[in-house]
Order: sequence, then C-alpha cells, then structure tokens
Amino acid sequence: MATRMPRRRCEPAPFVKWAGGKRALLKELLPLFPSSCSTYYEPFVGAGAVFFAMAAMRVRPWKRAVLADVNEELVRTYVAVRDQPQAVIEHLVSADGSREGYLRERALDPSTLTDPRRAARLISLVTFGFNGLYRVNNEGRFNVPWGKRPRARVCNPDQLLADSSALQGVEIRLADFADTLRTAGADDVVYADPPYVPVNDSSFTAYDKDRFGPAQQRRLADLLRAISGKGARVIATNSDCPEARALYEPFAGLSSVPVTRRISARSASRALGRAHDLVIRAPAA
Repeated sequence: MATRMPRRRCEPAPFVKWAGGKRALLKELLPLFPSSCSTYYEPFVGAGAVFFAMAAMRVRPWKRAVLADVNEELVRTYVAVRDQPQAVIEHLVSADGSREGYLRERALDPSTLTDPRRAARLISLVTFGFNGLYRVNNEGRFNVPWGKRPRARVCNPDQLLADSSALQGVEIRLADFADTLRTAGADDVVYADPPYVPVNDSSFTAYDKDRFGPAQQRRLADLLRAISGKGARVIATNSDCPEARALYEPFAGLSSVPVTRRISARSASRALGRAHDLVIRAPAA
C-alpha cells in the first residue's frame, strides 16, 4: 500500500513508549553525530527516539539506515508502520482501553494476527498497560497488568504517517546486534543503546524473555571497540556505574549525564526518579 503524506506537518517521533527511551537525552546525543555518514546502524532500536530526531532534520545525515532489535513484536511493528500505516491506524482507532478490552487484547496470540493488527496490538498494550511497560514472561507472553488509563491517546494518525515516511527506504531487521553490525566500518555511524547494566537490586532491565547479562555486555563492548578500530563513529549509552565504566574505559570519550527515569517496575524506584547515564563515544566528539 502506498504511504500518503501527512495531512499537516508533523515531525517524526516515537510512535510507542519503550523502556530506556532517549528523548530526554537528545540534546546531549545529537551533537555527537557527524553531519554525514555512509550507513547509520541502530542495533537496539527500541522507541527509535534518536533515529526519528535525525530523520526530522531537513537533510538526513545517512545514505543508508539499518534499524534492528531482537524483539519480534517490536520489529514487526516497525515494518507495519513503514509499509502499511493506514491499516495500522484503522486498527488503532478502534482500540479498547477498558480493563476488559485490554485483557482481551493481551490474551491474543500475536502469531495469529496480520502484521498491521499485530502492530496495533503492541502499541495499544503499551499505551494502556501499567506504566507504559513492555514485559513478557519466560514463555514470551505479555504479562503487564492494565494501567487504569482507558482514555490514553493510542493513535495519532498524522504522527504515524510522518513516521512511516521517515522509515521509507530504511532496512529493518530482526537480528542480534552482532549480526546487525557485521558490515559496519569506515564512514559508518553506530548508535548502541542496549539494556543497561543494573545499578542496584531494584533496577528493572528484564523486559524480554532473553536476558541481556554480563556476557552480552562484554561482547557488545568488545564489538564496538573493534568497529571503532575499523573507522566507524561509535556512540553508546549505558548506566553510569563502575561495571559499565570498566567495560568502556578504553573508549576515547566517557561522560555522565543526569536523567530522570520514567519507567520502572516498582513504585519506589519511580518516586526516586533521578539517575545518571553514561554516554560513550569513539572517537571522542
């Protein structure tokens, strides 16, 4: 289906809330990116705040863009928004934010749905679920309780159409970060925003059935260092804690940025709110 242009000007922006979203860090992150590059890689796309912010620029800095994630529901949602935005919108406008509607939606098996319907399911569950969380159990079943916000805005048609336009020509992959970055090299830019290293026992990072533990953190840091050695510009974010600093200590630039945590599984953590993110860059900007 051909994508029609938005009826009124609407800049690209995340179409779904996602844990670890980077809207609050855009002022610090965007100046670190070069004005042009060959390929832009984002192997942990999440809500895509950095990608959409750069896509909103008059001249996009990349010749080619690759967005990836290991979350199949999220990747299918991106593909549906890119290729069938009108169908996604049609499903979203009838989304039911009541407790009964939410539980019916949550109980559906997404593998039985079309991609636009599957995308609408994900967006509506995150919108109407508790605290905007995406979380699944060990069987991969979405298990977030209802968020008691039946009138939350689940669909902005102009926004979805603007996002679809921004995603045209973008390669979207269901892939591990190592597979995504296999060809990254000179004149490319990589932005890596993985699940964070936990800073304490109350940190909540287990949003998917596949945990991103210490071995994966080390594997990512080693790969990013190798890619930087091949001439790519690498920018990454993580929690500012001794473990993450030790992983990225060989990089040229480390900086600490205060942030407000907007998603947490525990009310006590939400009340605290303040933390620091570690911004990693190589070579230093």
